[in-house]
Amino acid sequence: MLCIFQVFLGLQAGMIVLIFSDWKSRAARWIAWSILTGAIGTVLCLASKEEGWIPVNKNLWSLSFVLVTTCFAFFLLVVCLVLIDVLKWWNGAPFLHPGMNSILMYVGHQWTYNLFPWHYQYGPMNTHFDKLVETLWGVSLWVVIATWLFYKKTFISI
Repeated sequence: MLCIFQVFLGLQAGMIVLIFSDWKSRAARWIAWSILTGAIGTVLCLASKEEGWIPVNKNLWSLSFVLVTTCFAFFLLVVCLVLIDVLKWWNGAPFLHPGMNSILMYVGHQWTYNLFPWHYQYGPMNTHFDKLVETLWGVSLWVVIATWLFYKKTFISI
């Protein structure tokens, strides 16, 4: 049920894009949503991971998890808006290429998650660094595939 609420909050971000054409209006509203969701999420978990009324829990997709991650999503939207559209310091790469084949990236990841070369194991793999390296490797492979498809002008969508 809470994932539906998070989709609703994402819809709010999209509606802001449709309704407001000025970048300052968009940024102000996204910052307001970021502050609101972050503040409520922080109060619910009492600014801790495992304490508070509703602890941050990804496995349960708790309300505090939804609000805190949405807070960061709205903030990152503002950062990307400013860097890409306003200052033109960045063209959006490497997010542009995977975004053009996002369904393929999602389904491909689901199908190949436990297959080599996307998933591998050396030793116990019990540290965050080991998991980070494996995850970055898998994401990098998908970005390479997405870039290749982009330059071949192949776009798979629903």
